[in-house]
Amino acid sequence: MLIRPAGAPRPPRLVALALLVLLTGCAATPVLAAPAAAPPTSAATSPGPTPSATGQPTPTPTPTRTPTRKPTAKPSSKPPTTTPTTATAPPPAAIVWKLAPGGTDVVGPGTKGLIQYRVEVEQATGLSASAVAAVVDVTLGNARGWTNAGWAFQRVTLPAAQVDMIVRVATPKTVDKYCAPLKTNGVVSCRNGNLVMLNLTRWNTGVPAYSGDVDQYRILLVNHEVGHRVGNAGHPPCPGPGLPQPVMMQVYFTGLQGCVKNVWPYAEDGTKIG
Repeated sequence: MLIRPAGAPRPPRLVALALLVLLTGCAATPVLAAPAAAPPTSAATSPGPTPSATGQPTPTPTPTRTPTRKPTAKPSSKPPTTTPTTATAPPPAAIVWKLAPGGTDVVGPGTKGLIQYRVEVEQATGLSASAVAAVVDVTLGNARGWTNAGWAFQRVTLPAAQVDMIVRVATPKTVDKYCAPLKTNGVVSCRNGNLVMLNLTRWNTGVPAYSGDVDQYRILLVNHEVGHRVGNAGHPPCPGPGLPQPVMMQVYFTGLQGCVKNVWPYAEDGTKIG
């Protein structure tokens, strides 16, 4: 220990410190100034672990997540949008024709020409083509029929494109189709070009003026429509009460108008009726 003599002046601090180092061989540990306080942590900075009483850092608790609820879809007040679909209509059933087999000899003088014809029935009618052909053949071959005007007729089975006339019995809907643009309206028959289209309802039931006499009405029906084919365009009225009704009268619409029933275009003496 260094003893300062009494009354000696106090050595400067640095000199005293140097002497102390020389005597003790130890350097004094400088006292460092305390670090400046750290700035406060912002709300966006996560705090570090806090020391515990045991000296170990206390782990920062993991924050519990609050489950996020998905928004519930609100029902729309608008109707759901749907893509419109176009319904496909089934194709119409094919029209099937049944040809009457066989044929006939030529009947009539033929001074005005020979008309070769086929007889067909629509399959949907359920009729026999042969039975219909028998009625047509007898009608066209009768001496009081259109042979009296100089025509000749012969039924054949030639292709449709090679004949002069096709006589058909068909359902009302089919008659309307083949008669267009003529308006048959599902109730009457027609002649359109070389086609003679006979309405099935008329064939089966006749008309009120021929009630109870369907067989005679069928002859009238054939003579009326074939009459158009051979050049008779008009529809004459009844020539007078009690006289034979002309075959070209439209008895479905007019009735007999005071005439008596008649299914032939010519009288037995060869004169034309009406």
